[in-house]
Amino acid sequence: MTGKRDAYWLFFMPLGSRKARVSPATLHPDEAWVKQQARDVLMWLEDSGVQQAMHLIRNRDAKFARSFDGIMKSEGIKAVKTPVMAPDANAFAKAWVGTIKRECLNHFAYFSLNHLDHIVQTYANFCNHGLSIGSFGRLLS
Repeated sequence: MTGKRDAYWLFFMPLGSRKARVSPATLHPDEAWVKQQARDVLMWLEDSGVQQAMHLIRNRDAKFARSFDGIMKSEGIKAVKTPVMAPDANAFAKAWVGTIKRECLNHFAYFSLNHLDHIVQTYANFCNHGLSIGSFGRLLS
Protein backbone atom coordinates (compact mmCIF):
# COMPACT_ATOMS: atom_id res chain seq x y z
CA MET A 1 0.00 0.00 0.00
CA THR A 2 1.35 3.42 -0.92
CA GLY A 3 0.23 6.96 -0.26
CA LYS A 4 -0.75 8.74 2.91
CA ARG A 5 -1.64 6.63 5.91
CA ASP A 6 -2.27 7.42 9.55
CA ALA A 7 0.26 6.13 12.05
CA TYR A 8 -0.49 5.95 15.76
CA TRP A 9 1.65 5.99 18.88
CA LEU A 10 1.04 6.24 22.58
CA PHE A 11 2.98 8.29 25.02
CA PHE A 12 3.15 8.16 28.77
CA MET A 13 4.15 11.15 30.85
CA PRO A 14 4.73 11.13 34.62
CA LEU A 15 3.38 14.47 35.81
CA GLY A 16 6.26 14.92 38.25
CA SER A 17 8.97 14.96 35.60
CA ARG A 18 6.88 15.54 32.45
CA LYS A 19 9.39 13.39 30.56
CA ALA A 20 7.49 11.57 27.85
CA ARG A 21 7.99 7.94 26.95
CA VAL A 22 6.78 7.32 23.39
CA SER A 23 5.77 3.92 22.05
CA PRO A 24 6.76 2.61 18.63
CA ALA A 25 4.27 3.65 15.94
CA THR A 26 1.74 1.33 14.33
CA LEU A 27 -0.68 1.54 11.43
CA HIS A 28 -3.16 -0.75 13.19
CA PRO A 29 -3.65 0.21 16.85
CA ASP A 30 -5.63 -2.72 18.21
CA GLU A 31 -6.15 -4.08 21.70
CA ALA A 32 -3.09 -6.36 21.51
CA TRP A 33 -0.83 -3.42 20.56
CA VAL A 34 -2.19 -1.27 23.39
CA LYS A 35 -1.69 -4.09 25.90
CA GLN A 36 1.92 -4.46 24.76
CA GLN A 37 2.49 -0.74 25.26
CA ALA A 38 1.10 -1.05 28.80
CA ARG A 39 3.57 -3.84 29.57
CA ASP A 40 6.41 -1.84 28.01
CA VAL A 41 5.67 1.30 30.01
CA LEU A 42 5.57 -0.69 33.24
CA MET A 43 9.06 -2.00 32.48
CA TRP A 44 10.17 1.55 31.64
CA LEU A 45 8.82 2.85 34.94
CA GLU A 46 10.67 0.13 36.80
CA ASP A 47 13.95 0.66 34.93
CA SER A 48 13.89 4.46 34.99
CA GLY A 49 13.49 4.78 38.73
CA VAL A 50 10.41 6.96 38.33
CA GLN A 51 8.39 7.12 41.53
CA GLN A 52 5.72 4.42 41.61
CA ALA A 53 2.72 5.56 39.61
CA MET A 54 -0.61 5.47 41.40
CA HIS A 55 -2.90 6.67 38.61
CA LEU A 56 -2.95 6.62 34.84
CA ILE A 57 -5.13 9.27 33.23
CA ARG A 58 -6.32 8.11 29.83
CA ASN A 59 -8.91 9.03 27.26
CA ARG A 60 -11.99 6.97 26.46
CA ASP A 61 -10.76 5.39 23.24
CA ALA A 62 -12.21 1.90 22.70
CA LYS A 63 -8.69 0.48 22.19
CA PHE A 64 -8.15 0.83 25.93
CA ALA A 65 -10.07 -2.31 26.78
CA ARG A 66 -10.52 -3.78 30.23
CA SER A 67 -7.37 -5.80 29.62
CA PHE A 68 -5.30 -2.57 29.43
CA ASP A 69 -6.76 -1.38 32.71
CA GLY A 70 -6.20 -4.85 34.16
CA ILE A 71 -2.49 -4.75 33.35
CA MET A 72 -2.19 -1.41 35.13
CA LYS A 73 -4.29 -2.60 38.07
CA SER A 74 -2.05 -5.66 38.48
CA GLU A 75 0.79 -3.23 39.27
CA GLY A 76 -1.29 -1.12 41.67
CA ILE A 77 -2.02 1.64 39.13
CA LYS A 78 -5.60 2.86 38.82
CA ALA A 79 -6.61 3.82 35.26
CA VAL A 80 -8.76 6.94 35.37
CA LYS A 81 -10.79 7.85 32.29
CA THR A 82 -11.07 11.51 31.39
CA PRO A 83 -14.57 12.92 31.76
CA VAL A 84 -16.71 13.11 28.63
CA MET A 85 -16.31 16.39 26.73
CA ALA A 86 -13.77 17.81 29.18
CA PRO A 87 -10.69 18.70 27.09
CA ASP A 88 -8.90 20.35 30.02
CA ALA A 89 -8.93 17.13 32.01
CA ASN A 90 -5.86 15.93 30.15
CA ALA A 91 -4.21 19.29 29.56
CA PHE A 92 -0.57 18.12 29.83
CA ALA A 93 -1.15 15.43 27.22
CA LYS A 94 -2.98 17.80 24.88
CA ALA A 95 -0.20 20.37 25.20
CA TRP A 96 2.52 17.78 24.47
CA VAL A 97 0.70 16.46 21.41
CA GLY A 98 0.20 20.01 20.12
CA THR A 99 3.86 20.82 20.65
CA ILE A 100 5.20 17.74 18.87
CA LYS A 101 2.83 18.36 15.95
CA ARG A 102 3.73 22.05 15.58
CA GLU A 103 7.43 21.85 16.27
CA CYS A 104 8.28 18.50 14.73
CA LEU A 105 5.77 16.39 12.81
CA ASN A 106 4.45 19.19 10.59
CA HIS A 107 7.96 19.65 9.19
CA PHE A 108 8.71 16.12 8.02
CA ALA A 109 7.47 13.52 5.56
CA TYR A 110 7.75 9.97 6.84
CA PHE A 111 8.66 7.10 4.57
CA SER A 112 8.31 4.22 7.02
CA LEU A 113 7.29 3.51 10.58
CA ASN A 114 10.97 3.21 11.49
CA HIS A 115 11.60 6.68 10.06
CA LEU A 116 8.66 8.10 12.03
CA ASP A 117 9.84 6.35 15.21
CA HIS A 118 13.33 7.79 14.81
CA ILE A 119 12.04 11.34 14.45
CA VAL A 120 9.50 11.07 17.28
CA GLN A 121 11.95 9.40 19.67
CA THR A 122 14.60 11.99 18.86
CA TYR A 123 12.15 14.81 19.52
CA ALA A 124 11.04 13.19 22.79
CA ASN A 125 14.69 12.95 23.88
CA PHE A 126 15.15 16.58 22.88
CA CYS A 127 12.19 17.62 25.06
CA ASN A 128 13.05 15.32 27.94
CA HIS A 129 16.64 16.50 28.25
CA GLY A 130 16.14 20.20 27.53
CA LEU A 131 18.57 20.37 24.64
CA SER A 132 18.98 23.49 22.53
CA ILE A 133 17.29 23.88 19.14
CA GLY A 134 20.63 23.59 17.33
CA SER A 135 21.25 20.20 18.89
CA PHE A 136 17.93 18.80 17.57
CA GLY A 137 19.25 18.82 14.00
CA ARG A 138 22.42 17.03 15.09
CA LEU A 139 20.36 14.41 16.91
CA LEU A 140 18.46 13.59 13.71
CA SER A 141 21.60 12.90 11.68
